[in-house]
Amino acid sequence: MWAFRSDVLRDVAYESLAKRERLRLHLVVADALSDPKNADRYPRAVAFHLEQAARAASDLNPGERSIADRAVDALARAGDLARRRIESRAAADLYARALALAGPEDRWDGREAWIVSMLGETLYWLGEFDEAEARFRKALALADGDDRVTAHSARFLADITTTIRGDDHLASALFDRSIQAARRAGRPGRCPVRLLMAAWVPYRQGRAR
Repeated sequence: MWAFRSDVLRDVAYESLAKRERLRLHLVVADALSDPKNADRYPRAVAFHLEQAARAASDLNPGERSIADRAVDALARAGDLARRRIESRAAADLYARALALAGPEDRWDGREAWIVSMLGETLYWLGEFDEAEARFRKALALADGDDRVTAHSARFLADITTTIRGDDHLASALFDRSIQAARRAGRPGRCPVRLLMAAWVPYRQGRAR
């Protein structure tokens, strides 16, 4: 196996490669690591190489989106795996990188709305409530009838609204919105958690029985 003796030498060698060759090599590595036998072993490496390939492809042809879309999906998937492992800082970085490759915001759809909402959740668990709140509000604005996004974003936004902002009235409406969206999305199994969290509003107001 070849190895560079220093990071500087490695970077100089990389920069000397033509962008078309960088694109080819990154795709070769990403495809090799994406082999079904390696399924979830190297998600971040796959995402990194597709990300670099997407940047090279964009420089060569700014209108080409196929590799960028693969990179967005790979980065989001790696973010999901990191989030499930409670690696919130890593997940936040991966989601942010996915959105950076997603193209102009005026063309975003349900995929990007879901990634924004997932980014909001990772920031929520990191205690960065202002940033998380901004992401959840953005996700709701992007959702445009996507009940999965609405259920997720409204649930966390409601929690921030009642526990951090102290606005129980708005929080109650957000919890109701989340529960209704979860039911419409055919995800009744998620409703008990939302109902339990929603119960904090009357409890805080001294109306719990």
